[in-house]
Amino acid sequence: MPASARGTGARAILNRPGGPDRDARRRAHNGLVLPEVLTVRLLVLAVVLLIAAVLLVPTIHAAVQQSMELHQLRSQVAGTQAEADHLKQELDRWEDPAYVEGQARDKLHFVMPGDHVWRTIGGDAVVDDVDPATGKPVDAGVVGLATGGGIPWYASLWDSVRVADGPAPSDTPPPASDDGTPDDTGAEAPSETIGE
Repeated sequence: MPASARGTGARAILNRPGGPDRDARRRAHNGLVLPEVLTVRLLVLAVVLLIAAVLLVPTIHAAVQQSMELHQLRSQVAGTQAEADHLKQELDRWEDPAYVEGQARDKLHFVMPGDHVWRTIGGDAVVDDVDPATGKPVDAGVVGLATGGGIPWYASLWDSVRVADGPAPSDTPPPASDDGTPDDTGAEAPSETIGE
């Protein structure tokens, strides 16, 4: 093909009418104006990003959920490990003979041979406050005083010390029984001896 023919054909293609002008191409067949930025490449890119998002969101959600479960399980394992260490320490205490002996004495009330054990009978009963000098219940005030009006403070203090020391000795001896010994039948035994 001669060079002159090529040149005229190329000019002919360039000079050919190109169809509708630019404004007419931007209009759709219904009359709406389409933006120039909306191209086929942009549409393909948007579809690819949408597919990637649809595929990645459930995966990321599952990874976050598994991470939270892993954190909960690790804290649960740490708590269980601490409890196991505490129980191991408690078990190691039972290897000590002194600890075993103390537990037997405290919880099972065991005694060693030769020990003297005193147990109070009726120690759970609640006793009302009774004035030892008068024998009457004490509501409030100084114990051992019938009237507290005209007595100086040092006298009431001394009376409190005297009363706290025990009941005042009575001048009359306790009544004697038939055999001549003091009668203790009315008194309750304060304690008993267990094991010897």
